[in-house]
Amino acid sequence: TFTVEEAVETIGFGKFHIMLFLIMGSTGVAEAMEIMLIAVVSPLIRCEWQLQDWQVALVTTLVFFGYMVFSIVLGLLADRYGRWKILLLSFLWAAYFSLLTSFAPSYIWFVFLRAMVGGGVSGHAQGREENKQIIAMSSCSKPFLSLRKVFWLAGSLLIIGLASVVNPTIGWRWLIRIASIPGILLILVFK
Repeated sequence: TFTVEEAVETIGFGKFHIMLFLIMGSTGVAEAMEIMLIAVVSPLIRCEWQLQDWQVALVTTLVFFGYMVFSIVLGLLADRYGRWKILLLSFLWAAYFSLLTSFAPSYIWFVFLRAMVGGGVSGHAQGREENKQIIAMSSCSKPFLSLRKVFWLAGSLLIIGLASVVNPTIGWRWLIRIASIPGILLILVFK
């Protein structure tokens, strides 16, 4: 008989673990893009809807409030129904509400929809937790666990780069639509 650790060590670290690491690490890209999006869109919505400072700050606050509330709820649901189901739900949720945000007719709708995006993105943490557990069980865990942070940084750089090109040309609504693509791709590769 084998313990789980002995079985994992016998199997080793292979192509499956690398693919899983890349797919699950990509949740960090999608998450960073959705969270950092507020920083590059806020100045534009401030001008478009003539917002005061507190109104701009409220957008960020409610995104993280949605993240906080739903991370608790989705964490409990993941413990009960499984991380993979909740992870898929969070991809669908975040992509759906992010796309809806690009059609927001007013500030109130924008704030509400971004809070819902924050709630969906909070479920991505379930995938990172699953990824961390699988990678940590392998013999090559330390380098891969360190590399997980690169995905968040890549998403942050990607959204800032995209914003510098998209915002001045086709506008912030298209930036949000483009920023939804990684989340949609993750839904497609989920299986």
